[in-house]
Amino acid sequence: MDDRGRTTTDVAQAEAADPEQTVAGLRRQLERYRQLVEEVNDVMFILDRNGTITYMSPAMEPLSGYGVEEAIGRNFADFVHPDDLAALAGSFVRTLNGQLEPSEFRVKTKDGGVRWVRSHSRPFKSGDEVVGVRGSVSDISDRKQAEDDLRRAHAELERRVAERTAELSRINAGLEAEIARRKQIERELTAAREFAEAANRARSEFLATVSHEIRTPLNGILGTTELMLDVGLTGELEHFARIAHSAGQKLLAIINDILDMAQLEAGKLALDTTDFELAPAVDEVLGAFREQARSKGLRLSVQVESPPMPLRGDGERLKQVLGHLIGNAIKFTEHGEVRIRAFHLVRADGQPALRAEVSDTGVGIPAAARSRLFQPFSLVDASLTRRFGGAGLGLAISRQLIELMGGEVDFTSEPYRGSTFWFEVPVALCPPASSEQAASAPRERPRTFVGRVLVVDDNPLNRDIATHLLARLGLAADQAASGLEALQATARTVYDAILMDCQMPQLDGYEATQQIRRREAGTKTHVPIIALTANTLPGDRERCLEAGMDDYLFKPVRLEQLSGALRRWIRIEAPDTPAAPVRSDLPAASPQRVFDCERALAAMGGDMELLRELAEMFRRDAEQMLARVRHEAARGDAEAMWKAAHSLKGAVASFGAQVVFETAQRAEAIGRSGDLSSAPEVLQALDRGMAQLQAELAEICQ
Repeated sequence: MDDRGRTTTDVAQAEAADPEQTVAGLRRQLERYRQLVEEVNDVMFILDRNGTITYMSPAMEPLSGYGVEEAIGRNFADFVHPDDLAALAGSFVRTLNGQLEPSEFRVKTKDGGVRWVRSHSRPFKSGDEVVGVRGSVSDISDRKQAEDDLRRAHAELERRVAERTAELSRINAGLEAEIARRKQIERELTAAREFAEAANRARSEFLATVSHEIRTPLNGILGTTELMLDVGLTGELEHFARIAHSAGQKLLAIINDILDMAQLEAGKLALDTTDFELAPAVDEVLGAFREQARSKGLRLSVQVESPPMPLRGDGERLKQVLGHLIGNAIKFTEHGEVRIRAFHLVRADGQPALRAEVSDTGVGIPAAARSRLFQPFSLVDASLTRRFGGAGLGLAISRQLIELMGGEVDFTSEPYRGSTFWFEVPVALCPPASSEQAASAPRERPRTFVGRVLVVDDNPLNRDIATHLLARLGLAADQAASGLEALQATARTVYDAILMDCQMPQLDGYEATQQIRRREAGTKTHVPIIALTANTLPGDRERCLEAGMDDYLFKPVRLEQLSGALRRWIRIEAPDTPAAPVRSDLPAASPQRVFDCERALAAMGGDMELLRELAEMFRRDAEQMLARVRHEAARGDAEAMWKAAHSLKGAVASFGAQVVFETAQRAEAIGRSGDLSSAPEVLQALDRGMAQLQAELAEICQ
């Protein structure tokens, strides 16, 4: 409807009736279309077939800066970016041919800029002929800018992702390389640790073997020189014997130091806490050095401030440390004196402690040597080693022992003026028993037990000795001659304990114990197994415990030792009869005798009848045991020889025959080494020792 309320049909009929109205109507209609086109934001255009602009709406100017008058009559190519012209020309031709497709391209602005547009166009005809193209152009610059920004952001993101991926790849490669390196280090450390452990084991075994091999002949040397000095040598012979004896004692001290250091480094040295009196302990240590100090013209001054009661600590190790300090002081002091002071004190924390100080007027110690003084095999000056001797182990051992006790050791020194070495260790005070209590206290006596024990040993004499000792303790005993017999016996009978020898033919004590433990697995049964062995090498106790044994005793076993071990595993019924009194009719001890009757009798709990009975058994079997050692050596069977010597050694030990014991020990060591070249000489000594032992045992059997 128009502005007067007429419909389009009414307007058309009125205009048809009046030609002037028709023209006026067309003009009005054309004005409305013009206004509509000019108000649209898009650019409206008409092109002829050649691309010349015949019409352009006013929106052209805001878009490109060109006015309508500047555009009409010019080819559209004048306003298109050169890079987009070819594509747009192709689209123009296709539009003339009736293919309708939108186009996106850039138009050049009057100020030299560029705007992105999107064009929609279609052909138009005059009659049946296509005479041009008309359409519209929309400004899409903002969208294109957003798309460009998005593309750039996407490209930047991809670049960063690529860089990060590359960086992560490098990091990952580095991590893989680091992991591989660390695994290699772990493998090397494991190999190094295993090598070090193997080396440590080998060193310990070597030191133990060397110690054994050196101690045995060294004991012979010391014993021989003592015998030589006892027979009243004079002149040069006495002088030479004393030199040999002194050298042997020094060598024995070095061997002991080396073994102590090995045990300390391996962490296997255990402290033995006992009660001891301070003054007698210091005096005992000084007794070993008085002659040495006198021979050098040195004064020894001692000040001991004893507490009113005994001290509790490892007295033997404390005496060892004090001995090292006194020995060094005398060694490095040419003239003057050595002062020893020992006293009890209470620390600031209230802990009682023992402090000992050893001062000298010797060569002193330069400050530069302080850091290495307590290191193993370290001396202040190499020239001092040549002058004074020593292995450089005493102070290193002393420091480790004192630190093991929870104390400290140190020194002050001034070169050529002297030194003061001191140590301080925590101790406990032990209230002594009153005189009435001491007088009325009963002597330690064996205990009477309840139960049955299996004795396992391939040596009949050792089995009988153990059986008699068990009988003294009130225990019944069965015997087994091998590990196999032990397995059979334990399958038939439940024992309260087993005394197990370690070295036996067929099946040794270690494997027998392991089989017994496997049999007990899954049950509530656990029979205590106590090792009885003549082996005293480091690690023997650990090997027994690892095999499943519960306790460990060295041969020869004294009645008190056996009672103490059994007390830990078997219930006690009541005290036994009082211990046997000391006998006065025993054969007199002398350096010429190999049989120590007092020691053997003590091992039998003072039972002389038992000692006689076992001596008879030993005399009956000794020749057979010795013959077996000789036979295996003659056959060249080293393993059988050491086992036979080991069995003989265990039997001899029960009679305190130290010289014969050590000779049998040497025979065992030769067999273990596999080199029997020196066996004849040792066997001759063993024959002589056994013959003398047989003769001396015959005296008590009469």
